[in-house]
Amino acid sequence: SSSIPDPLVARRLSSVATLVRRLPGKTTEEPFFVPQDREVGAAVALTSDGWFVSMLSGIGNYRPSDLWLLWNGHAYAIKQAIHDTATDAIFFKINVKDVPVSALVRAQNMVVGVPVWLEPRAGRLFPGWIADVRMRHAGDLASSERASRRMLVSTSAMDTAWMGGAAWDGAGQLVGFMDRPLSGGWRLLPAGDVARSLESLLVNGKIIHASLGVRASDLAHAVSEENLVTNRVRGAWLRADRKLSLPAVDSQGPSGKILREGDVIERMEHDILDGSADLGEWLLEYRPGTNGTLYGVREGKPMQWNVTLGSVVTSDIIL
Repeated sequence: SSSIPDPLVARRLSSVATLVRRLPGKTTEEPFFVPQDREVGAAVALTSDGWFVSMLSGIGNYRPSDLWLLWNGHAYAIKQAIHDTATDAIFFKINVKDVPVSALVRAQNMVVGVPVWLEPRAGRLFPGWIADVRMRHAGDLASSERASRRMLVSTSAMDTAWMGGAAWDGAGQLVGFMDRPLSGGWRLLPAGDVARSLESLLVNGKIIHASLGVRASDLAHAVSEENLVTNRVRGAWLRADRKLSLPAVDSQGPSGKILREGDVIERMEHDILDGSADLGEWLLEYRPGTNGTLYGVREGKPMQWNVTLGSVVTSDIIL
């Protein structure tokens, strides 16, 4: 149905802001008179004291210092901007209080067919539905220090200046952030993937994630170099990146003396790598220094590996 759910209708204020280009020399801005050709993207509030999130794709080649963040009839200068290389989200901080925020939906709780409402600009809601929950952000190979999964929303509402906007479910919860437009829809970064990054940023002043130090293909989606599907149907298949000359296992990483190329990790503790989330996404759920057991296969034989997860700083200060 295209009708707007009651939780979205009843809210007092939207948590969606608009990013616009600043004009040279201007120290203030009248937001009601900003032309649309200066709109760059959108951002969504995550905390009541002014932390917003957008997508790296949403700001293009602009520097955060060249942008205003427009919210609730005011133009705010961006005081901090931090790029999270694990998710490609960008966290913005502005001086504001009492911003409305919403619960974040974990991507693992979403299924194909669920209706969502896109909000690329405050108060402008467009219906859509989840068409895919296992879309890959990058190519076949992915670092374990990156969350590569994206969701796909089918909708007819398209505008390249809407990147960074919000996607809501029928309960008014935040499902994801509009990453890039595709044919007939939008690619979304799952909202739950930024929760751990935000928590780390607020506690540590930087974003720290657990690290395993491997590169892998998700066997739920991967095809081998000979274009033959492997005889395993799930798990993270450790492989070197021949194009970039990067090894399957970082010899100096936490698993450097434990894992090797060709191993398949099928499970991390109780988390089964069945394609519903990739290895990097599951690692977001663990804290650095965690001792755990990996279960998988090496050369056709069942294996268990005990590993202590390392840590990696994924925050890049860009303002």
